[in-house]
Amino acid sequence: MTENVKVSDLFSIETNIGLIAKDAGSANLIAHAFGHCHNTLAYCEEPGRTIFKGLGFTFVSSFEEVFNFADVLVIGTGSSAFEKLHLHLAHQAAKKTFSVLDHWINYEARFDVGGTSIEPNNLLVFDQDAEDMARLKFPNTPVLRLVNEYQESIRSAVQSVSKETLNVTFLYMHEKIVENVQNFKGQEYWTVCFDRFYSQVSRLHDDFQIKLRIHPKDNPKDFIKFVSARPGVALSYSNLAVDIAQSDIIVGVRSAALEIARNCGKPVFTTNFSPDLRLPGPLARLPTFEDTYVP
Repeated sequence: MTENVKVSDLFSIETNIGLIAKDAGSANLIAHAFGHCHNTLAYCEEPGRTIFKGLGFTFVSSFEEVFNFADVLVIGTGSSAFEKLHLHLAHQAAKKTFSVLDHWINYEARFDVGGTSIEPNNLLVFDQDAEDMARLKFPNTPVLRLVNEYQESIRSAVQSVSKETLNVTFLYMHEKIVENVQNFKGQEYWTVCFDRFYSQVSRLHDDFQIKLRIHPKDNPKDFIKFVSARPGVALSYSNLAVDIAQSDIIVGVRSAALEIARNCGKPVFTTNFSPDLRLPGPLARLPTFEDTYVP
């Protein structure tokens, strides 16, 4: 097992670092890891832009600006065409690049650009599971595990917030709708998981609240009908730390935010019940709500 390193261990204070991100997962990790660096420029699209803006980064409006400024580039590797395009451009120009893996799925697909596979220069990860998987998938690429300062910031914020209600409160972490394409007897799998969970909570508790936290890329309007048909359920518009702090139990199918909540010391369960849906990384070790939850 390797030790975590800090950004200051990798780059001198004179190094100019260009940061490129769009997807929220890698954007949060990059922004918090490089927030103490003075020589940075950020080039982002939403939701990453809002994340970087909230931490006071300086922005540029084009790839050329960040490319010409940077000695090295740090690029997120979500599913967005934005990140893939700029990784491809950096690779073509032989620019030294660090690619950020924000969780535990689809590693090879992140480096597939139009059917062409890119061999990453360097990989940055933030936990042991991601490091193990990265070394397995990319045996010829240096893999560095950074201190997860985003997790530390969430943990600190959670500890500073008090729960406001006396009733038992559940936080349901949702993934992107488009990533929940699995069907179960003609229904979307995530809705089946949620309704099994909702039915069990209704049997076990007379007074409860379920906060449904949707993915940053999803539209709250798409959930209004779903929420209104289920008494006790409401959409959450709070930030992640507040949601975690003000909830007693955290659940979801396979959102990466479940691991963030678990690392904050909260009881966390998965609502996944299908043996055909394999949970990635540390989520595979989560207890199943239906089988193990006891009030």
